[in-house]
Amino acid sequence: MQVPEPNVISYNSKELLAQYDPRQRMREYLSLLREENRRTNLVSRETNIAGLTSLYAESLIPLQLLSGSEFDSYLDIGSGGGYPAIPLALSGQVQKLTLVERIHKKAAALQRMSLALSLPVQIVPLSIEQMKSDKTYDLITLRLVKLDRPILRAVEKLLAPGSLFAYFSSTELTPASSDISKAVYHYRIDSQTITKSLTLFKKQS
Repeated sequence: MQVPEPNVISYNSKELLAQYDPRQRMREYLSLLREENRRTNLVSRETNIAGLTSLYAESLIPLQLLSGSEFDSYLDIGSGGGYPAIPLALSGQVQKLTLVERIHKKAAALQRMSLALSLPVQIVPLSIEQMKSDKTYDLITLRLVKLDRPILRAVEKLLAPGSLFAYFSSTELTPASSDISKAVYHYRIDSQTITKSLTLFKKQS
């Protein structure tokens, strides 16, 4: 990992995969994803293997920022084709997966892929605002869904003390609760010239 300019972290897909996918489960997942994508539009059909690999590696960046922390309970919102949830699950560092996907065809595809990968997953075919749960989670992620105030409020209720919410973008929103901090990280992956952002919210212990 190199820092090419101030405040922008550069990541290499091969290095991330070597660290967090030592059993090379990515190939199995991408094969399933491409098969499901023929029936249901989970990811852009124009995305080639190199692009899917880059997305897989990018999904693992929270583990790098958090120094390889492990999480006993994990919730992903708007799971779609499984990024970042399935790469994080296959890393072995998150447990007890709950995937929230309101589009039923996508939820069914996630269920089939999870079963084929032997991942113990609960699929919730609702929006996060509709989800009724007394559980809290150690890690929550959100990607390709705009973070608005209702979603942030829903997430705050689901965070356990000491837990994290990783949002794959930047946001001007601040938590309503004073015991939740926010930090924004900017990064690039491989030879991409586009700088992306990841916002981490942390609930104090």
